[in-house]
Amino acid sequence: MGYSSSLTEAFESIDDINYYHILQGIEEQDQLCLDVVDRASYYLGIGLSNLILQLRPKTVIIGGTLGSRSIVVTKVKEVVQERLEYFTEIKYEIKSASSSFNTVAQGAGCMVLDLEIGETIF
Repeated sequence: MGYSSSLTEAFESIDDINYYHILQGIEEQDQLCLDVVDRASYYLGIGLSNLILQLRPKTVIIGGTLGSRSIVVTKVKEVVQERLEYFTEIKYEIKSASSSFNTVAQGAGCMVLDLEIGETIF
């Protein structure tokens, strides 16, 4: 992409760079890492807006390691808001998971409770 980066200086081959190196680069404000995550967040926002249009959830929780990063959540919210601005009847909320520990299991548990008690928890 033409940026100088701590990653290009630390590794001879791009194949040696993994997800955790990019996360470290974000913490160090490495411009290449920030741009890579920004682009990934943009596409996540597009996919999420499509899912919101189809499924109409009231709440969307972004979890995992990247879900706790404000740079990701902010960009995803911007993209979704932009893509759904003309669908004013669709009400949704996007939240970041409070912790990345067992977020999938927590979500599944909420779905089971919703089915059992017949009302939405969120």
